[in-house]
Amino acid sequence: MSRSIPCIIFIYGPAGSGKTTFTWKFWEWSKENSEFNIAPVNFDPATMNLPYKPIFDIRDYVTARKFMEEFGLGPNGAIVKAVEESEKYLKKLFEAIDKSSCDYILLDTPGIMEVFVGREVGRRIVDSLLERYNIIGLFIMDSSIITKPSEYIYFKSLFILSGLKLGIITVPAWNKISKASKVFKEISDLELKELIEKLYSEPGLYTDAAERLAKMIDKLEYAVRFLKVDALSCKGFDDVITTLHEIYCTCGDLT
Repeated sequence: MSRSIPCIIFIYGPAGSGKTTFTWKFWEWSKENSEFNIAPVNFDPATMNLPYKPIFDIRDYVTARKFMEEFGLGPNGAIVKAVEESEKYLKKLFEAIDKSSCDYILLDTPGIMEVFVGREVGRRIVDSLLERYNIIGLFIMDSSIITKPSEYIYFKSLFILSGLKLGIITVPAWNKISKASKVFKEISDLELKELIEKLYSEPGLYTDAAERLAKMIDKLEYAVRFLKVDALSCKGFDDVITTLHEIYCTCGDLT
């Protein structure tokens, strides 16, 4: 199935959550398991090794290493500068996307989420994409690093706040589910009341704040479902493509 205007799947999330691996494996999986034509894009100017062949690679125009070498910037400063420079090459990105004639474009974002989501340049880039395409965010989180209920609440709140910052409809996905921590397995399907009870079982000064945050998240989550996937084994990818398609049929025109 092909379409003239593709939907951009904006893949973002905390460092180490598996965004690039997800992009690679989901693209590979889609070739055999999806009716849609899907292609990856790399928009991370700091990545060193890319496991997939993108239809557009921002490193062909700008890299974080270049700014480290030419201007003596540290790693974080160089990534920030490179992301800012990336905005100049959006026309090249648009040309590659339009030429691909794909249904969905997997846009792999910088590993350090804050340099994109937390800065105004990220919103400007998203707004530029929104002028031409439909966008659905896919917020990737790492289920293997959850060691206490308050951390679980933190990542869920980060999903909501980052979607608010970017201004796009976003689907949350817990990755590395085959290596999910014991705590994650115990609390990920709990109702709010049960989750709050778990919160008060952990020591700390911010339990009350975590409870208030949990209640706020419960009100803001509306009908969203947190997907559970494992990028390396492709587990849960059927749910991902189904969810993306359902959302696009609601806000886009891919019927």
